[in-house]
Amino acid sequence: MGLHEQLGDFELLCAKLRTGAPAQAFVKVSSYSPIMVELTGTPNSSRRQFDSDLADALIEAFKSVGLRA
Repeated sequence: MGLHEQLGDFELLCAKLRTGAPAQAFVKVSSYSPIMVELTGTPNSSRRQFDSDLADALIEAFKSVGLRA
């Protein structure tokens, strides 16, 4: 299941994150087992910007622990 399907409707996701509740999803990277990620914070109201910020954050997080796609 893809990341967007796991996180669900964008507006509901934003509302959840704005309450301070985390959102969780699993990300598959190459030959590694799925990795659970947790999203927190105040999301950008633009879906396009949110997706870009999320992709950048995941890339940096994986780089910081030495994972490569």
